[in-house]
Amino acid sequence: MATVSVAGGTGGLGRTIVDELVRQGKYKVLIFSRRASTIPKLKTVPVLHADYSNPAAMKKLLQEHSVDVVISALSLFDEDSAKAQMVLINAAIESGTVKRFVPSEFGVDYTQPGLADAHPGARWFNDAADMLRESKLEFTRVIFGQLTDHYGYPHCQSYMKQFTYFMDFVNRKAAVPGDGEASATFLHSADVAKYTVALLDEDKWPQFSAFASDRLTWNELVRLAEKVTGAKWDVTHDSLGQLRKGEVTFLQQPTGAGSYNMPEDAGRQMAAEFGIMAAEGIMDVSPVGLRNGEFPDVEPITVEKLIAQAWGKKN
Repeated sequence: MATVSVAGGTGGLGRTIVDELVRQGKYKVLIFSRRASTIPKLKTVPVLHADYSNPAAMKKLLQEHSVDVVISALSLFDEDSAKAQMVLINAAIESGTVKRFVPSEFGVDYTQPGLADAHPGARWFNDAADMLRESKLEFTRVIFGQLTDHYGYPHCQSYMKQFTYFMDFVNRKAAVPGDGEASATFLHSADVAKYTVALLDEDKWPQFSAFASDRLTWNELVRLAEKVTGAKWDVTHDSLGQLRKGEVTFLQQPTGAGSYNMPEDAGRQMAAEFGIMAAEGIMDVSPVGLRNGEFPDVEPITVEKLIAQAWGKKN
């Protein structure tokens, strides 16, 4: 039985992947966390202290537990978190036990030209891929576009932190990036986890593993929301020029447990960055080539079905 460690597996997408690994029961599962603890509903899964500031300690941790596969679900939001993943990758390379590595990507194709101008953090993901490419570890970059979890809160199961991107279902408002005709691909976090775990059965990995439940334009998403909710929405379009100046229609954000609770200025900056990516079609990962057909046992929930379950009869 192979040993799979999930870095950042106590919450968010990492926790979702851990749940799927446990559900399948085919692997010995470990969680690497900055704080060693236990998870009430996952007491059989060890949560091991990971000191990402100590390369030697990380190498020893991987060796002591004979880890075969590392799935990194670390949140890369700043230089320190990006450095933590680089330490983990280097430790995996030097461990002698790790053979495969899934880096913390879980978004878009960060190799697209000019992306770093809109999203400076893109280089963190590309630097990680470069290090893996130069090693003997097999790796694949899992991408999907936009998580549909954000359109189901608070009525869908999700460990992801809440942030209102583009669509405010509570107030029936939409902040459409650009003219709304750029396409995007979508996938729920539970299906991201299913595809990620399914990859472990493959003999060989491509550089990218792209998956999606839907490919829609933002205008189509608004029309779908209006259809499901039976209401006309208040729609605002933010031009690329506005977004590049940081002028974004900032929708009402959730508060409390499970939300980012970030200062409004930081939230606006993040919304503007993602708005640029959306308006320029960067959130459409289909050009990479979707791999859904290679995993017919995974049947991802569609955007329409998720929205209908979350909002069709409640509001």
